[in-house]
Amino acid sequence: MSHKPLTHLQIIPVRYRNSRFAEGDDRSLEAYAAADVYSAAGVPTTITEPRFNEAQRSETETVNLGIMGGEIAQLTAAARKAGQGVLMSGGDCTHITGIVGGLQDAHGAKARIGLIWFDAHGDFNTPHTTMSGMLGGMPVAVCAGLAFPRWREGSHIVAPLPTDRILMVDVRNLDPAEEQLVRSTDIVIAAPA
Repeated sequence: MSHKPLTHLQIIPVRYRNSRFAEGDDRSLEAYAAADVYSAAGVPTTITEPRFNEAQRSETETVNLGIMGGEIAQLTAAARKAGQGVLMSGGDCTHITGIVGGLQDAHGAKARIGLIWFDAHGDFNTPHTTMSGMLGGMPVAVCAGLAFPRWREGSHIVAPLPTDRILMVDVRNLDPAEEQLVRSTDIVIAAPA
Protein backbone atom coordinates (compact mmCIF):
# COMPACT_ATOMS: atom_id res chain seq x y z
CA MET A 1 0.00 0.00 0.00
CA SER A 2 1.29 3.41 -0.88
CA HIS A 3 1.08 6.33 1.49
CA LYS A 4 -0.59 9.30 -0.20
CA PRO A 5 -2.32 12.31 1.32
CA LEU A 6 -6.05 11.90 1.85
CA THR A 7 -7.92 13.60 -0.99
CA HIS A 8 -11.39 12.10 -0.62
CA LEU A 9 -13.28 10.30 2.13
CA GLN A 10 -15.95 7.65 1.57
CA ILE A 11 -18.40 7.63 4.48
CA ILE A 12 -20.17 4.29 5.02
CA PRO A 13 -23.07 4.93 7.41
CA VAL A 14 -24.48 1.63 8.69
CA ARG A 15 -28.12 1.65 9.85
CA TYR A 16 -28.11 -1.92 11.12
CA ARG A 17 -27.57 -3.80 14.36
CA ASN A 18 -26.09 -7.11 13.32
CA SER A 19 -28.07 -7.80 10.12
CA ARG A 20 -31.32 -6.11 11.17
CA PHE A 21 -32.31 -2.60 10.16
CA ALA A 22 -32.12 -0.41 13.26
CA GLU A 23 -35.58 1.13 13.40
CA GLY A 24 -35.42 4.45 15.24
CA ASP A 25 -31.72 4.01 15.87
CA ASP A 26 -30.61 5.77 12.73
CA ARG A 27 -31.08 9.36 13.91
CA SER A 28 -27.45 9.64 14.94
CA LEU A 29 -26.40 9.22 11.31
CA GLU A 30 -28.63 12.14 10.31
CA ALA A 31 -27.24 14.14 13.23
CA TYR A 32 -23.65 13.54 12.06
CA ALA A 33 -24.50 14.70 8.55
CA ALA A 34 -26.56 17.70 9.78
CA ALA A 35 -23.73 18.79 12.08
CA ASP A 36 -21.35 18.55 9.12
CA VAL A 37 -18.88 16.50 11.19
CA TYR A 38 -17.40 14.85 8.12
CA SER A 39 -16.11 18.19 6.82
CA ALA A 40 -13.54 18.10 9.64
CA ALA A 41 -11.53 15.75 7.42
CA GLY A 42 -10.85 18.75 5.19
CA VAL A 43 -11.47 16.79 1.98
CA PRO A 44 -14.51 16.09 -0.18
CA THR A 45 -16.74 13.30 1.11
CA THR A 46 -19.17 10.86 -0.42
CA ILE A 47 -21.81 9.09 1.66
CA THR A 48 -22.92 5.65 0.47
CA GLU A 49 -25.04 3.35 2.62
CA PRO A 50 -24.86 -0.43 2.52
CA ARG A 51 -28.19 -2.26 2.29
CA PHE A 52 -28.89 -5.79 3.42
CA ASN A 53 -30.52 -7.81 0.63
CA GLU A 54 -33.52 -9.36 2.39
CA ALA A 55 -33.92 -11.88 -0.46
CA GLN A 56 -30.66 -13.45 0.74
CA ARG A 57 -31.62 -13.61 4.42
CA SER A 58 -30.74 -16.93 6.05
CA GLU A 59 -32.05 -18.58 9.19
CA THR A 60 -28.42 -18.57 10.37
CA GLU A 61 -27.43 -15.16 11.77
CA THR A 62 -23.70 -15.66 11.14
CA VAL A 63 -24.48 -16.14 7.43
CA ASN A 64 -26.50 -12.90 7.55
CA LEU A 65 -23.56 -11.13 9.20
CA GLY A 66 -21.42 -12.31 6.30
CA ILE A 67 -23.94 -10.92 3.82
CA MET A 68 -23.98 -7.57 5.64
CA GLY A 69 -20.19 -7.63 5.88
CA GLY A 70 -20.01 -8.33 2.15
CA GLU A 71 -22.06 -5.21 1.40
CA ILE A 72 -19.71 -3.12 3.54
CA ALA A 73 -16.68 -4.82 1.95
CA GLN A 74 -17.84 -3.89 -1.56
CA LEU A 75 -18.16 -0.22 -0.64
CA THR A 76 -14.82 -0.26 1.18
CA ALA A 77 -13.00 -1.93 -1.72
CA ALA A 78 -14.47 0.42 -4.31
CA ALA A 79 -13.40 3.45 -2.27
CA ARG A 80 -9.88 2.15 -1.67
CA LYS A 81 -9.43 1.21 -5.35
CA ALA A 82 -10.40 4.82 -6.17
CA GLY A 83 -7.74 6.07 -3.74
CA GLN A 84 -10.25 7.23 -1.13
CA GLY A 85 -10.10 6.93 2.63
CA VAL A 86 -12.94 5.07 4.35
CA LEU A 87 -14.89 5.94 7.49
CA MET A 88 -17.65 3.65 8.73
CA SER A 89 -20.13 5.31 11.09
CA GLY A 90 -23.05 3.78 12.94
CA GLY A 91 -23.55 0.05 12.94
CA ASP A 92 -22.01 -2.12 15.60
CA CYS A 93 -18.91 -4.19 16.28
CA THR A 94 -20.04 -7.03 14.00
CA HIS A 95 -19.53 -4.82 10.95
CA ILE A 96 -15.73 -4.57 11.28
CA THR A 97 -15.46 -7.77 9.26
CA GLY A 98 -16.72 -5.88 6.20
CA ILE A 99 -14.04 -3.21 6.53
CA VAL A 100 -11.27 -5.82 6.85
CA GLY A 101 -12.70 -7.79 3.92
CA GLY A 102 -12.96 -4.68 1.76
CA LEU A 103 -9.35 -3.78 2.49
CA GLN A 104 -8.33 -7.30 1.42
CA ASP A 105 -10.44 -6.98 -1.74
CA ALA A 106 -8.72 -3.71 -2.61
CA HIS A 107 -5.15 -4.46 -1.57
CA GLY A 108 -4.93 -8.25 -1.72
CA ALA A 109 -5.25 -11.01 0.84
CA LYS A 110 -1.51 -10.87 1.56
CA ALA A 111 -1.45 -7.11 2.20
CA ARG A 112 -0.18 -6.06 5.64
CA ILE A 113 -3.53 -5.01 7.02
CA GLY A 114 -3.77 -4.37 10.74
CA LEU A 115 -6.60 -3.73 13.17
CA ILE A 116 -6.47 -1.26 16.04
CA TRP A 117 -9.43 -2.16 18.25
CA PHE A 118 -10.63 0.71 20.49
CA ASP A 119 -13.20 -0.88 22.79
CA ALA A 120 -13.66 -1.81 26.42
CA HIS A 121 -14.41 -5.33 25.19
CA GLY A 122 -12.02 -7.48 23.20
CA ASP A 123 -14.76 -8.99 21.02
CA PHE A 124 -12.42 -11.96 20.72
CA ASN A 125 -14.79 -14.63 21.94
CA THR A 126 -15.55 -17.81 20.05
CA PRO A 127 -18.46 -20.21 20.56
CA HIS A 128 -16.12 -22.11 22.93
CA THR A 129 -15.13 -19.12 25.10
CA THR A 130 -18.25 -16.98 25.22
CA MET A 131 -20.29 -16.72 28.37
CA SER A 132 -23.26 -15.03 26.67
CA GLY A 133 -23.29 -16.43 23.13
CA MET A 134 -23.58 -12.84 21.88
CA LEU A 135 -22.23 -12.53 18.32
CA GLY A 136 -21.29 -8.91 18.99
CA GLY A 137 -18.56 -10.27 21.26
CA MET A 138 -16.89 -12.25 18.46
CA PRO A 139 -16.01 -10.13 15.38
CA VAL A 140 -12.29 -9.71 16.11
CA ALA A 141 -11.99 -13.49 16.53
CA VAL A 142 -13.88 -13.90 13.24
CA CYS A 143 -11.40 -11.55 11.51
CA ALA A 144 -8.58 -13.70 12.92
CA GLY A 145 -10.17 -16.86 11.52
CA LEU A 146 -11.01 -18.42 14.90
CA ALA A 147 -14.77 -18.74 14.45
CA PHE A 148 -17.63 -18.69 11.95
CA PRO A 149 -15.90 -19.13 8.57
CA ARG A 150 -19.12 -18.35 6.65
CA TRP A 151 -19.34 -14.96 8.40
CA ARG A 152 -15.66 -14.27 7.65
CA GLU A 153 -15.80 -15.42 4.02
CA GLY A 154 -19.14 -13.66 3.38
CA SER A 155 -17.41 -10.48 4.56
CA HIS A 156 -14.71 -11.06 1.91
CA ILE A 157 -11.95 -11.92 4.39
CA VAL A 158 -9.97 -14.40 2.30
CA ALA A 159 -6.98 -14.65 4.63
CA PRO A 160 -7.57 -14.53 8.39
CA LEU A 161 -5.97 -11.49 9.98
CA PRO A 162 -2.76 -12.57 11.76
CA THR A 163 -3.03 -11.84 15.47
CA ASP A 164 0.32 -10.02 15.47
CA ARG A 165 -1.46 -7.33 13.44
CA ILE A 166 -4.15 -6.72 16.08
CA LEU A 167 -3.68 -4.03 18.72
CA MET A 168 -6.31 -3.68 21.45
CA VAL A 169 -6.65 -0.28 23.11
CA ASP A 170 -8.69 0.41 26.27
CA VAL A 171 -9.66 -3.26 26.61
CA ARG A 172 -10.67 -3.78 30.23
CA ASN A 173 -13.62 -6.14 30.18
CA LEU A 174 -12.66 -9.59 28.89
CA ASP A 175 -14.47 -12.80 29.78
CA PRO A 176 -12.06 -15.17 31.59
CA ALA A 177 -11.78 -17.67 28.71
CA GLU A 178 -11.62 -14.81 26.20
CA GLU A 179 -8.70 -13.26 28.09
CA GLN A 180 -6.93 -16.61 28.11
CA LEU A 181 -7.47 -16.88 24.34
CA VAL A 182 -6.23 -13.32 23.70
CA ARG A 183 -3.10 -13.94 25.78
CA SER A 184 -2.39 -17.18 23.88
CA THR A 185 -2.05 -15.19 20.64
CA ASP A 186 0.26 -12.44 19.40
CA ILE A 187 -2.33 -9.70 20.02
CA VAL A 188 -0.86 -6.66 21.73
CA ILE A 189 -2.93 -5.02 24.46
CA ALA A 190 -1.90 -1.39 24.93
CA ALA A 191 -1.13 -0.56 28.54
CA PRO A 192 -3.51 2.00 30.06
CA ALA A 193 -2.13 5.52 30.32
